[in-house]
Amino acid sequence: MRALKTIKVIMEHGKNKQVRKVHTSAVMISPPQADWPQIQEIRKIYDKSYVRWMPHINLLYPFVHNDEFSTAVDRIKNAVSSIKPFTVQFKQFDFFKHGKASYTMWLKPEPNEAIKELQQALEKAFPGLEDLSTISDAGFTPHLSVGQWKNEAELLKKKKEFESTLQPIDWEVSEVCLISRTAEDPFEIRYTVPLGGGDIKVHNLLAPVPKAELKTRVFIGNLPFTVTEDDLKKELESIPGISCQKITLVKDPKGKPKGFGFVDFPTEEQKIKAVEYNGKVTLNGRQIVINPVNG
Repeated sequence: MRALKTIKVIMEHGKNKQVRKVHTSAVMISPPQADWPQIQEIRKIYDKSYVRWMPHINLLYPFVHNDEFSTAVDRIKNAVSSIKPFTVQFKQFDFFKHGKASYTMWLKPEPNEAIKELQQALEKAFPGLEDLSTISDAGFTPHLSVGQWKNEAELLKKKKEFESTLQPIDWEVSEVCLISRTAEDPFEIRYTVPLGGGDIKVHNLLAPVPKAELKTRVFIGNLPFTVTEDDLKKELESIPGISCQKITLVKDPKGKPKGFGFVDFPTEEQKIKAVEYNGKVTLNGRQIVINPVNG
């Protein structure tokens, strides 16, 4: 589980505010769903993030916590109000190389200058969220990921195959989307903000987790996929002074365990005690990760 970070951003009333930067939210653009079938036919086979992410091009990621969206959406509206809708096309693929034997293939939007200008306007509105423009020497590269490969020869073969069958996709970029997810569920759109001004659209909002709950909750990771809630409860309650109030093991849409979850304790003191046993509890030969949840 990636550690939460904080950044200082002027979020409201012209005042600096310490806000959370997380990997469970993003600002992105996405082709219309009518254009998804060709993309999804590839992603469902080759993209490990097929379930978690919709087809998308990230503009800001990580982003501020979902709890800050009601303020962030107005800032986004101001940032994109002078940018007119524009059209891009997908007709070819490109790829990133990560290390010696790891590759990501992606659809290449053309032209990409307008997307870069849009991304720069958003970064300017959110100082401290320059991750996508500083991730490499090349700077921000607009891309829609379709899959991962370990072998370059196989990747190049598939790239040629995909390009021979792809029907070019033309789409108008007319809005940006604020998306977020919980640990259990895929990303969903929470707000859409039109380019060039207009009304913000509100979608399926995610209710904030009550801070009182966060005070007594831990993240549990590196779990064997065969472990049940009862197994975990028994092991944790073998720690002196600990009793589990609620255990949630996260599963994918098909009901398969993902190897992590959350545990709620009756008191904050018990949570603190459990965190002290991070890496000291073993299940089926695995050292269990126990980290505090801060929201």
